[in-house]
Amino acid sequence: MWKQFRKTEHPSIAFYEANHTDIIFHEAIKKYFDEQGFGKKKKLPAMLELKTEYTKLNAEKRKLYSIYKPTREEMIALQTAR
Repeated sequence: MWKQFRKTEHPSIAFYEANHTDIIFHEAIKKYFDEQGFGKKKKLPAMLELKTEYTKLNAEKRKLYSIYKPTREEMIALQTAR
């Protein structure tokens, strides 16, 4: 739909009104990604890279949580003892 809109030199008003929400939505997304630096110079990360990063961060979270949980329980015990 967007390509069809862009290809026409003078898009009809009826076409624009029929697809107005999609066109506005696409322009907003493009503006956001341009502001974030994505586009011609920088590509979005590949799904494999994202999954790898998620796995690494999740492992780190689990490691830190194993430290956090006993510390929190100790803090609760100390507050109860007051």
